[in-house]
Amino acid sequence: MKTLILTLTLLLSFHGSAQNTMFAQKMEEALTQYENSKTVEEFTNTSFKFQQIANVATENWLPEYYNALCYIMANYYVKSGVGAEKDALLDIAEQSIEKLKKTATKEAEVFALEALYYTARLSINPMERGQKYSILSATSVGTALALDPENLRARQLKIANAYGTAQFFGTDTAPLCEEAKALLATWDSFPPKSEFHPVWGKNYLITMAKSCSPEEKVTIMGVDTITTSKSNILTINITDLASNNGSVLLQVKDENETVIQTISGSIEQNKSTIFIKNLASGLYSISYFHDENSNLKMDSDKYGRPTEGYGFSNNAKALMKAPDFKETIFTFDKDLTLSLKTRN
Repeated sequence: MKTLILTLTLLLSFHGSAQNTMFAQKMEEALTQYENSKTVEEFTNTSFKFQQIANVATENWLPEYYNALCYIMANYYVKSGVGAEKDALLDIAEQSIEKLKKTATKEAEVFALEALYYTARLSINPMERGQKYSILSATSVGTALALDPENLRARQLKIANAYGTAQFFGTDTAPLCEEAKALLATWDSFPPKSEFHPVWGKNYLITMAKSCSPEEKVTIMGVDTITTSKSNILTINITDLASNNGSVLLQVKDENETVIQTISGSIEQNKSTIFIKNLASGLYSISYFHDENSNLKMDSDKYGRPTEGYGFSNNAKALMKAPDFKETIFTFDKDLTLSLKTRN
């Protein structure tokens, strides 16, 4: 009997060890594929690997986590302007996140991921979704920090959300830049809990540190040094606004039609002047509308025609629809002033 018990114990131990080895191997393969993914198709293919692992390793929350993360990242590789496709990908991510919230209720990383998901929803249309999803993202960040005050991704997202809000309302971003640098300087002091735990977030802080630090060197952990140079300023003068009510809501897109900034501008004497700093040299496009009633969306009549003023860079004309994106592109490589006339 003792021999039988010992044999069963050894067999169970061997089986458990083999399962752990297989799990580690499959996770390593999937994470390597994730790191090399650069397209929507590649991210969705990688998600299938994580889903297969999740179906077997049902007690481990990490495969489901990365399944959701794949769809969130895939959303950013959809061509800008195809909001329905982006939302469809995020719908799948949401399903995984809801599962995680039931099975990993005490994991701060899950709620940091949820905050990232809400931010992805917001970025599809910041002007219309900003108010709703910024609150939801902040709530998820708060939950993550309550579970683990030192969680790096929650701390990074808290800074990122506040930075985006400050840019939108044109308030001082300097304190947030200092917070980003401070977190970046200590980032590597908080190693992940395992080789498979999330590590994302640092690259955003590095990019932010670069844009925040004209003519300054930023040292990270006494080793990595970032040198940045004085940035140029883009000045946008908007005229012919119908009234001084409300504000101007303006979007800046890069050459890939990705929204990189959403900014609110005050109005005086039917004009608004907006200054954009720390914008890298490149090709950009601008669109804006006069949010007279401060409802954060462009109003239209029952036929879909705008009832609030709007405009585009290069004063591109909109005839029954938005102008071709190429007509709005301009080059920014030095201090530049744009004069845009509002169509009412």
